[in-house]
Amino acid sequence: MRWIASWVSWALGASGALCLASVASATGNPDAALRAADSAMSRERFCDAAFLYRRLDELEPDATAALRAAEALSQGGDRAGALAIVTAFPARFPGHPQSATAAKRVELLQAAIAKVGPGDPCPIPPPQCGLSLIHISEPTRPRLISY
Repeated sequence: MRWIASWVSWALGASGALCLASVASATGNPDAALRAADSAMSRERFCDAAFLYRRLDELEPDATAALRAAEALSQGGDRAGALAIVTAFPARFPGHPQSATAAKRVELLQAAIAKVGPGDPCPIPPPQCGLSLIHISEPTRPRLISY
């Protein structure tokens, strides 16, 4: 029984941030989406976090979300994606206090790309999360029921 609980916990943890963000962005709840992105970042799911931060920035332009997306991409190994965001930052957010930070990140990312390459782009997650329940009909026979 214990292995079932562990498996369920792992399965929900692996996709929970992305599912929550999909629901949050669909319902227009940017705070929930931001919490999901921050959670993905803290669990080192950098590509998921980058997707969520970018989605927040697309819904309503947000300099902080853009910089967090660039950081998540960089941490996830997508240096070219991170460079694209920080390069566009001054034009997208003129006079923003973080423009100097973005300019410094451009230099650091260009140096990293010159040294080790652009990295691998983060994959785009599936557009929707499926909802399903695990029904345990007998202690030794779990089965998946989709609704």
